[in-house]
Amino acid sequence: MDYHDYIQAAKGDVILDRTPADRAELISMAVDRAFTLRGMAKPDTIARDFIVTELDKKISTNYRYLTAQELTYIAEMGVAGELTRDMKPTASAFFGWIAAYINSDARKEALRDYRRNLRWNGEHNGPTQNDVAELNRQAEVRAINSLWREFEKNGRILDDHLDGYVAMAMDGLSKRNIINITEENWKQARVLAEKLYRRQQGIPFNAVLGFSPEFKTKRVMLEMCFRGLQNAHYHLKIDA
Repeated sequence: MDYHDYIQAAKGDVILDRTPADRAELISMAVDRAFTLRGMAKPDTIARDFIVTELDKKISTNYRYLTAQELTYIAEMGVAGELTRDMKPTASAFFGWIAAYINSDARKEALRDYRRNLRWNGEHNGPTQNDVAELNRQAEVRAINSLWREFEKNGRILDDHLDGYVAMAMDGLSKRNIINITEENWKQARVLAEKLYRRQQGIPFNAVLGFSPEFKTKRVMLEMCFRGLQNAHYHLKIDA
């Protein structure tokens, strides 16, 4: 990671700002990605739920400002051996990876320099609203363009992206009014997202499920939008 990566990751969406269900989904995606990158079979539901639950507790207690993007980097760096010697994605390994990442000199220096160079407004101790809006805009543009290129190449959005990242791209696409999305479209996306979640978790379709997969719904919707644009021979390129 370089200076820019540390700053951008720290400015992402804070995990604890999400609902418990969305937090679990974010953490679960990071855990699955760690296993995939390590070349290991993904854990069964019980083992994964244990890791996710313990990570949620640790983040809630000790790392309340950890962002989803930071957790993604932590999973990638952890299995590569860039944070600790323990490269197997267990709950304890994640604890060590998070601590090593948060306390790394490179990260501390990047954030310290960033804060030092902020534009201050009186007693305002942080970036202005315009600063935040511009960072968010840049992140949305990169995400939409990157996922569109991936969709054009593969005919789908690949599984190794966190649902929260894809949801951010969907939010950005919605703001730009490039494609008309009706409530019926959202209803279809919610149904498909729930079926996908049930299939992934091994839950019978007739079972009662109290989970509302907001991120997965937006993931399904983004693929629906991309497919519609592709069928219309529309080449998507976002500049602003």
